[in-house]
Amino acid sequence: MNRIFFAALAAAVLLMPAHSVMADDDTELSDAAKYRETVMEAVASSFGGFIAVYLGKVEPKAEDKHLIANTRALAISSTLIGDLVPPGSEGGNALPLIWTEMDTYQKYAQDAADSTAELARAAESGDRAAMGKAFKAVGTSCKTCHDKFREEHES
Repeated sequence: MNRIFFAALAAAVLLMPAHSVMADDDTELSDAAKYRETVMEAVASSFGGFIAVYLGKVEPKAEDKHLIANTRALAISSTLIGDLVPPGSEGGNALPLIWTEMDTYQKYAQDAADSTAELARAAESGDRAAMGKAFKAVGTSCKTCHDKFREEHES
């Protein structure tokens, strides 16, 4: 397992700036856009929780329980991603391209749901090698979608 890769990915996820509830031009976002950003924050938080426990950054008394809980929450939240971009919910961190390339967005959303479900199964099995492989797939899934459909953030 490449600990440097995992540490770098963990740092990238954990250091992501919090999503804003205001658009760049200071106009209020629609409720649907706010909801999208809330769900995506839940996804990032659950993934970050898994990373912290998996990499040994925290040592909870019941590590397996924490790995399983974080990956279950991640998998559940990820099933919602495909529903988060209804017409009229433009704005926030989502690029307008989503609404013109909906088939691609839906494919990426399904990839996220599939990879996070696999991570949850791996955590429930206790197989750390399987968790590492699934962890990498989740990171790749998130990055692929964010690179295409998410506004870049300054660190």
